[in-house]
Amino acid sequence: MKKIVISGCSGFIGRNLAKKYLDLGCVVFGIGMETDTPFFESEPNFHFVKANFENYFQLPSLIKERGFDCFIHLAWAGYGKQTNDYEVQIKNIHYTCVAISSAIELGCKKFVFADSSHEYQMNYYSNNKDNDFDFCSIYGTAKLAASRFCRVIAHNNGILFNGVLFTNVYGVGDYSQRSANTFVRKLNNGEDLSLVDGDFLYDWTYIDDVVQGIICVEEQGVDKKVYYVGNNELRSFKSIITECRDVLSPSSKLFFGAYKDTAIIDYSHINVGELSKDTDYVPKWTLEKGVLELSRWLKSIAEGIKGE
Repeated sequence: MKKIVISGCSGFIGRNLAKKYLDLGCVVFGIGMETDTPFFESEPNFHFVKANFENYFQLPSLIKERGFDCFIHLAWAGYGKQTNDYEVQIKNIHYTCVAISSAIELGCKKFVFADSSHEYQMNYYSNNKDNDFDFCSIYGTAKLAASRFCRVIAHNNGILFNGVLFTNVYGVGDYSQRSANTFVRKLNNGEDLSLVDGDFLYDWTYIDDVVQGIICVEEQGVDKKVYYVGNNELRSFKSIITECRDVLSPSSKLFFGAYKDTAIIDYSHINVGELSKDTDYVPKWTLEKGVLELSRWLKSIAEGIKGE
């Protein structure tokens, strides 16, 4: 029976990933913050481990079992307002190193780290002709550094390593204010959208496809590779938002260029099809299907709030 450790299991991606592994008959040890409420309590194969980052060095004593197939490290602090807080982000690098060291002590065969597309950010309005990253958040820089640390630690200790990165993961169960939720809520209300320029490449990936992709990396990923988990063919931001509008609220107007978006993801440095080349990964959710599913769920939440 496969045994998996997942940090950040209380988050949107972590919870869905844990659920999928449980459905596949695996044993899952989910690490969450001490303030998190335990979940999946009716699942005999799920074990909730309460630990803040400061306690990660205690994981080998908190988890009694050994010989895990993989440690999937999704946990990270300081996104949002603390994106450019270098003190917070440097701590994330340290705790990621503690996580992989604990994974080695737990006898994990592989460590999968959640890289970030922010590692490939650049200024959309730059005149830089060499495609250098002349804009990158401290968050993205810290993610890249943590990934490199993990790769070296894994190599030196004889375990496998993979990174996974994704952009704009959306779907049912996400209570955040991510852009997909914001846009779909507005379109559900028939509102117009004021937007950034729409010609740059973009991607929305439904949560089920992201979960499938991570599992493919865990099972089949080539050692030391970092994989993009998303659609194999990218589209422009304008194309994606226009389709969402056409599906949800055809009368809504889209005002592209109303704002300047100084940072975009430079996909020229990301091989978006490599995961499908190396593994069985095939994205299954069309944008229309995913957006309609999200729209129905957000409407049900709104109606529930109104009824309280």
